[in-house]
This record gives sequence, C-alpha cells and structure tokens, in this order.
Amino acid sequence: MRYNIEHIKAMKRIKKHNLVVGLLFAYTTGMYIYFFPRNSELSTTEKWAIIAASYIILIILWFVMRGRDRLRKKREQEMFGSPDKKAQEPPFNIRE
Repeated sequence: MRYNIEHIKAMKRIKKHNLVVGLLFAYTTGMYIYFFPRNSELSTTEKWAIIAASYIILIILWFVMRGRDRLRKKREQEMFGSPDKKAQEPPFNIRE
C-alpha cells in the first residue's frame, strides 16, 4: 500500500482526544502526588475515592472525545467522499 505525504503526516499527528486526556491525566496525577500527602483533613478512604472518581471522569471524557472524533470523520467522509480529502473542488468553475 502506498502512502502520500499527507497520509504519513496524519499518522504521525497526535489525536486531540489522546492529547487532552493525557495532559489532564498528568496534571491530575501531579496534583495528587503533591497535595494529598499534605492534606490531613480527609481520611484515606475519601482520598482514594476522589482519585478514583477523577480517573473515571477522565476515562469517560476520553470515550466521549473519541466518539466525537469518529462522528466528525464520518461526516467528512459523507461530505467529501474520503476522510483524507480536506477540500473538494467546487462543482462549478467560479471564474467562468
């Protein structure tokens, strides 16, 4: 199978749903590592429940964003005939 340059660039590009959730995961983990050992107001069970709830929310966010990306690609495919095509020639020539 032969690939054109645009297809190779698209393969190397990080998808938005992976990037956003990955950054939120790193931020959330960093905040837990830094702040939770210093917090003496919450019990251990409450701390673990908050951590678990946050990670579950991140997983749900990843699934929702991935679904939106798939729907967007499906719409592009229906409109342009192929998900690789970003623009389509107009059905008429404007200059004529």
